[in-house]
Amino acid sequence: MLVPLVIPPVANVLGTVIRDEALPSQAFLGFAVLAVGLLILNWSRSRD
Repeated sequence: MLVPLVIPPVANVLGTVIRDEALPSQAFLGFAVLAVGLLILNWSRSRD
């Protein structure tokens, strides 16, 4: 379940670093949403 959440940010960062693409501001918002989702998943699993 972790892989589908991690692939988009990694692809964006690799595109920025390797291909010198511009990273839009929406990407940072997407990173934040994914980070919050991962934190919620980790928090809910630690409670079980």
